[in-house]
Amino acid sequence: MAMLGACAVGPDYHAPAFDLPADWSTARNERGSSARIEDLSQWWTRFEDPVLNDLITRAIENNPDRAAALASIREARARAKIAGASRYPAIDAGGAAGAYQSGSADWNGLYSAGLDASWEADIFGGVKQELKAAEATLQAREAAHVDVLTSLTAEVAVTYVEIRTLQERLRLTRASIVAQEETFDQVRWRAEAGLTSSLDVEQARANFESTRAQIPTLQDTLANAFTSLSVLLGESPGIVEATLTSPSDIPVAEPINADVLPADLLRQRADLRSAERNLAAQSARVGVATTALYPRLTLSGSLGASADDLSGLLDETGLANSLVSSLSAPVFNAGALRANVEAEDAVLEQALASYESAVLLALKEVEDALSAASTARARSDFLDKAVRASQQAYDMALLEYQTGLVDFQTVLDTQRTLLSLQDDLAQSQAAETNSQIATYKALGGGWSQTGLDPNFGR
Repeated sequence: MAMLGACAVGPDYHAPAFDLPADWSTARNERGSSARIEDLSQWWTRFEDPVLNDLITRAIENNPDRAAALASIREARARAKIAGASRYPAIDAGGAAGAYQSGSADWNGLYSAGLDASWEADIFGGVKQELKAAEATLQAREAAHVDVLTSLTAEVAVTYVEIRTLQERLRLTRASIVAQEETFDQVRWRAEAGLTSSLDVEQARANFESTRAQIPTLQDTLANAFTSLSVLLGESPGIVEATLTSPSDIPVAEPINADVLPADLLRQRADLRSAERNLAAQSARVGVATTALYPRLTLSGSLGASADDLSGLLDETGLANSLVSSLSAPVFNAGALRANVEAEDAVLEQALASYESAVLLALKEVEDALSAASTARARSDFLDKAVRASQQAYDMALLEYQTGLVDFQTVLDTQRTLLSLQDDLAQSQAAETNSQIATYKALGGGWSQTGLDPNFGR
C-alpha cells in the first residue's frame, strides 16, 4: 500500500507568486501616527468615539449577513468531516428474524446477524484530493466570514459618519435660518421706518424661506440613514435613533501612515485569503477528476451467523465470513471522464484569473483610498480657512449695510456664501473620515483571524 500511495495523480498546488511593487505610489503622510498592520484589527477605536464602538459591537453580534457566514462555515466544516471519513472503512451491522413452514410441518424460526465492511484503497490519491478540497473550502469560508466582518464594520462606520454629517448640516442650516430671520426682521423694520425699500424685504424673505426649504430634504436623508444603520445592526427601525438623538461632532482620527507594504495585503486581506483558498480547493478538484481515469481497488468483507433460534447465533457452526478484493477501471465512457478533467481545469484557470484580478483590485483600492485621504484632508484645511474668511465678510457686510455703505444684495451674497462654505466643510470633513475608513478597509483592517474565537462558527 505504501508503494501504491506513491502513485497519486493530479496537480501539485502552490500558491501563486505575484510581482508586487515595493511600496505605494501615493506619497506617505509627513505627519500623524503610524497605522501598522498589527494596529488595524479594531481600527474604529482610533476615532475615540464610544457611540461608534457600541454600534459596531451591536452589528457584529446581530447582523444577519454574519449569521449566514457562520452557517456557511458550519456547512463547510461538516463537508470536510464527510470527506475525511472516506479514508476509513465503512462498517454496517444488520440482523433479521423470521419464520418459515414447509407443507404441514411446524413453523421453524430463522435468525441471522452479521457485519459488513468495505474500504477503498486510495491508490491514486482521489480521497486525499477530496479532503484537500474540503479543507481549503472550509478555510475559504472562514476567511469569507472575516471579510464579512471587515465590510460590516466599514459600512457601519460610514453610515454613522453620514448621520453625524447630516446632523451637523441640519445644525448649520438651522443656525443660518436664525441669522437670516434676524436679518429679515431688521430689513422689515428698516423698511417700515422708510430707510430701505420693500425689494430688500422680499429678497430677505426669499433667502430665509429658501434656506428653510433645505430642512425637509436633510431630515428625509437622515431618516434613510437611520434605517440603513438599523439594517446593518440587525435591529428594527427606530431603535438605533434613541442612541443618536444627541448630535455629535463628525469623528476624525489621526492621519494614516501606510506602513503596510503591498505584499502584506496577501496575508492581511480576508477576501484575498478566501480567493486563494478557493483556488487551492479547485486545484484539488482537478486532482479528484483526474483520479477517476484510473483503476479503483476496493476491499470488502463480511462476518455473519444464522440459526433457527437466538442461542444458535453463538454457535460456531452457524458462522460464515468472506473477504473480497475487487479492481475496477473505466473502459469506455465516450470521453466523459477526460472532458470532466478539462472542465475542472478550465474552472481552475477561472479561479486563478479571479484571484489575480482580486489582487490588482486590492492594490487599486489602497492607492485610491490613500490618495482620497490626502485630497480630502487638504480640501478641509482650505475650506476651514474659507469659512473663517466668509464669516468675517458676512459680519462686515451686515455692519456696513446698517451704516449704509453697501446695498442689501451684498449681505445676501455673503450669507449664502457662508452657509454654502460651512456645508461644504462639513461634507469635506465627512469625506476625509470616509477616506480613512476606506483606507483601513483596503489595507485589510476591520478584523483579524487572530482576533476571533478559534472555535467561531462551530
